[in-house]
Amino acid sequence: MSAAVAPFPPFHEGNIKNWFLQMEAIFTVRRITDQKTKFGHVVAVLPPAIVDEVSDFLEAVPEVEPYARLKEAILRRMGRTEESLIRELFSNLTCDGRTPSQLLRYMKSRLGKNTMADSILKSLWLDRLPTTITQILASMSENTSIDQLADAADRIFSQLDNQTMPVHSAEATRDHSSLEKTVEDLQRQVKDLTLALKSQGRSRFPSRRRFRSRPRSSSRNKDATPTMCYYHRRFGSAAHHCTKPCSYTAVAGKQNCQRVKATNPAGKAFSPKLSRLFYVTDTRNNLRFLVDTGAEREKEIEIYSMIKREKKRLKYTA
Repeated sequence: MSAAVAPFPPFHEGNIKNWFLQMEAIFTVRRITDQKTKFGHVVAVLPPAIVDEVSDFLEAVPEVEPYARLKEAILRRMGRTEESLIRELFSNLTCDGRTPSQLLRYMKSRLGKNTMADSILKSLWLDRLPTTITQILASMSENTSIDQLADAADRIFSQLDNQTMPVHSAEATRDHSSLEKTVEDLQRQVKDLTLALKSQGRSRFPSRRRFRSRPRSSSRNKDATPTMCYYHRRFGSAAHHCTKPCSYTAVAGKQNCQRVKATNPAGKAFSPKLSRLFYVTDTRNNLRFLVDTGAEREKEIEIYSMIKREKKRLKYTA
């Protein structure tokens, strides 16, 4: 058949992209380069359903590159996504006696020149493996490459194949416990392998953290030491002042921190009702000190010593 009469293939809705490749190959053989001529040949073989989808292009044919724009519109409106096409390509694919790695290689061969993300291919491949194998592989890291998963799946498949009996065999029930034990052993081995890989990664990049001993709390010492005021902590038994709370008496035992006492002019215990004068008597030296309560100066307390007056009185008395 001569190139001049090479027929155009019927529209292939299942794979529109490949159909256009066939059309363009025939255009090359027939040496058709004009965009409007290509446009006309494509429209001539389109089925009615596709014509309805691109009727806007037929009513107003683009002036610039009509064939290229029609092709783009058909692929966009009627074409399927790459993932859907590939899933359809593998829809009826099963292991069918293949090992997991053989199945993976077969799937890659069916892809041909098409590209696919490893994550999508891994998902499609795992969907077609026996459930027992996928359950064991699930314990491995998500970052494990698909080729490493295939090697591990082959080892699991080999051990399971040695343990598995025909489905209708009378010995299947008897060997069920043995098969479960094998699966548990495989899961444990995969888990140990994963932990070993993680530990190797940590040994290469050791953590910079260092354990530091916690400083010993001094709360026990603080609780064990009675609370004393500033004056008794500073001066001990020589302190002339005491602020509450103060446990100096409890700590000192028999010592009494009250060296001074308040009296009125008559020497009796101080009472605001008897006198407005406030004396402080040193019980050790028997000296009295007058304290100016200062009603107008509440913030100041001035102590006037009567030592000189007492000395003069004692001198004249002598």
